[in-house]
Amino acid sequence: MCGCNKTTYFSAELAAGAVAIREGAACSSAHATPCSLTQKCPVSGAKCAMKTGAACVAATAIGTCWMPPDKCPAAKDSFRLCRGSRKCSNECEALKSEEPYTPDSNCK
Repeated sequence: MCGCNKTTYFSAELAAGAVAIREGAACSSAHATPCSLTQKCPVSGAKCAMKTGAACVAATAIGTCWMPPDKCPAAKDSFRLCRGSRKCSNECEALKSEEPYTPDSNCK
């Protein structure tokens, strides 16, 4: 759900009562707040979701601001962090890390 504050909410439940809805899906590039490793999200609690391509170029990763749930739902670990531990995680946990991440079919 794309809020009028240009932040994507992980679920309709998170957005309900918190913000008016602009779009019924993730914010389009025209309506999203950009972020990066050095440019944090302006909305309190929002995280920078930096999904990269297969090259996993962390230094230049640009993302958009997302509001994740306090507790991520159980999901298959199908994304790998691009820096540090490079551990596998689900997309919710990856975006909460505020590290660049990439889809990885080798994650189990």
